[in-house]
Amino acid sequence: MGVGFSPFFDEFLPLLLKKTKSSCTSQERQTSVGAIGEVFQEMKQGGARYFSMVLPALKRCLKDQDSRVVRNTCFCTGVIAEGAGEAIVPHVMELLQLLAPVFQKAGKGTTEEGLLDNAAAAVARIVMAAPNAVPLDQVLPALLGALPLKVDEAENETVYGCIIGLMKMKHPAALASMPSIMAILAKALSEDSIADNVAKEKIVAGLKDQSMADLAPQMTDAINKIPPELAQILRKNLSTSQ
Repeated sequence: MGVGFSPFFDEFLPLLLKKTKSSCTSQERQTSVGAIGEVFQEMKQGGARYFSMVLPALKRCLKDQDSRVVRNTCFCTGVIAEGAGEAIVPHVMELLQLLAPVFQKAGKGTTEEGLLDNAAAAVARIVMAAPNAVPLDQVLPALLGALPLKVDEAENETVYGCIIGLMKMKHPAALASMPSIMAILAKALSEDSIADNVAKEKIVAGLKDQSMADLAPQMTDAINKIPPELAQILRKNLSTSQ
């Protein structure tokens, strides 16, 4: 499914958007916004031209009282941002503000883990789409606080790919959070992590990438600052052959 699917999507997107309104049942809102997200995930960049059409529904559904609707809207927000790329720049701050309550409630222990996972993935996708438009000194600590993922294993590559991508960019916010990042990646590589072997292999490959070579001293220093059992996980994985 790609750009060629657009003529068909043009016909039924308005119907799906109608079902995201507050006058519809929570099941209809949840299903409709989830379906829109699934289509955008398959269309990738082809979905970018629908961003302005879908944005009002995203704003509305991120405020929904039903956590299932919010969870699916987080997913939809992330995948359309990923496809839209720089086109989301004018809307980045508003989208982050709408996602913020999910993280704030999590800090009080009142956000379900699946919802938090999807919100974290949405933020990761927004960061990857427009890193220069995101105030990462504020956003990255909140994102790291939601990790490792607890339920949604499908989003492992998204969130950890984002974190490692920021390290490769040598973004100041990532460098300042290196001990926290190392601890989170160690947890993701642990035996009880929900990350599958493919996701774990990509984490290790990312940390071993040649572009990380000049970060080796900072990574070593950060590893020395985290709990011994987590440090051991990283040392074991990083010492194995490629």
